[in-house]
Amino acid sequence: MTLVGVPSDGQGDDASVVSKTGADDAAVLRRKDLFDRVMEATGAKKRDVKLIVEATLKVLGDSLSGGESLALAPLGNAKVTRRKPVGAAETLTIRLKRPAASEHVSGLSEDQDD
Repeated sequence: MTLVGVPSDGQGDDASVVSKTGADDAAVLRRKDLFDRVMEATGAKKRDVKLIVEATLKVLGDSLSGGESLALAPLGNAKVTRRKPVGAAETLTIRLKRPAASEHVSGLSEDQDD
């Protein structure tokens, strides 16, 4: 997948997601939806979830922009395979390798402090 229009400073709002399958009507997870899902999964308050998720997204974006690869279970391993400066932003093409669907954990683990 390709993130389009993400400012290199990580201060952008929502990034558009373009599917390599060419499906123009691919579902897009927006920040608000992510907040709602995390609140539902954890039972945490919206203000806490928003603060933590926004900080997490910034760290992930900054890490990818800085050339770092990600190894974050259960998300998987992500690596920038191509980058292209576009004005004040940059386009990153990211390869994400995920475990097979049968290996995904259905719930959040409370005892993982990784």
